[in-house]
Amino acid sequence: MRVIFSEEEVVAMNAEVQVYCSDSRIINDCLSIFRLRSKILMTIVLCLFANRSLQAQTPDEIYQRRILPLLESNERSSCSECHFRGMELREFFGNDSIKTFARLRGLGWIDIENPEDSKLLGFLQKQPEKHNDKLLEKVRKSEYESIRIWIETSLRDKKYRDAEPIVPADLRLSKDLVLHTRRDQVETRFVDAIWSQLGRCVNCHSPERNAKQVAENGEQMSWIVPGDPGATLSLLVDREIIDIDHPGESLLRTKPLELVEHGGGPKFLIHSNTDQQWLTFLTDYSNTVRKEGYKVGEQLPAVEKQKSWLSELQIRVIDLPMEWAGKHMEVRLYRLSKNGASEEQYVAQGESRINPKGLLWQNALTI
Repeated sequence: MRVIFSEEEVVAMNAEVQVYCSDSRIINDCLSIFRLRSKILMTIVLCLFANRSLQAQTPDEIYQRRILPLLESNERSSCSECHFRGMELREFFGNDSIKTFARLRGLGWIDIENPEDSKLLGFLQKQPEKHNDKLLEKVRKSEYESIRIWIETSLRDKKYRDAEPIVPADLRLSKDLVLHTRRDQVETRFVDAIWSQLGRCVNCHSPERNAKQVAENGEQMSWIVPGDPGATLSLLVDREIIDIDHPGESLLRTKPLELVEHGGGPKFLIHSNTDQQWLTFLTDYSNTVRKEGYKVGEQLPAVEKQKSWLSELQIRVIDLPMEWAGKHMEVRLYRLSKNGASEEQYVAQGESRINPKGLLWQNALTI
């Protein structure tokens, strides 16, 4: 319902208030009435203005007012909660509203029959299990609501409904690469390559065991977050123990190799299976998170079919030659086939320095 007062009526109301207020005994009541009427007039004006604004919002206008500012913002989009890169909104939204709509339809992300079930809206509602970023929560809600309104308004516009879906051939990142850069996938690779081998590091670097080391050298000794590989990876990056720009020079690798001073001594050999495994992850991680990294799916490393884990099984080799004292040795165990020959792929491996006193070698086996 619209209520519109003419200019004469507004003047008359003010005059009425002025005459009524000439009696000083009731001036306070007059002022209250005047304020109330002023508020009513202001409310009516705002409502009418808002109503005209809503009526004027076409899909193009909504896109300009609500979507483009999201793309131009310096803030991270909610996509970054689950992806290191490759899934920013600006990768899929352009400056043209109807072309973007057709492009998203071509990707299968907009359901014109059931817009509320559109994949794009489903993506925006997803959040990682360990969600604790309040700012990104607000960003997500803003993105979802703006894009939902834009989709629903677009589907009421004939030119949008009739626009031919565009199957994009110019995506900056392939689907394989988008999947590879997902945070849960990166964390899985970290677990397979490094977390699985951290048994050799826990005595000095886990807060559950390193009270003595912390007392002597400070809190920086603790970089393992017990039971949380994702948090451990983040801490390694934050403390620059992983060097994003020069992954091969990361302290996480050079210290256990004793290429730089390491109070715990060498933990594995350079070019050994463990070193290659750690270096592969560090290089892959660098290429995953840096903008200068992977560009196409063909650049991704081959999937390692064999997984390994540092076990609590120990193997000991005794009576080694004197000239081997203090040297590093790697031991590999192979399964024997039915014909008595050993298989090509080893099933367990261990590596450490030979004890010069007892001329023995002992190490936990990586299975």
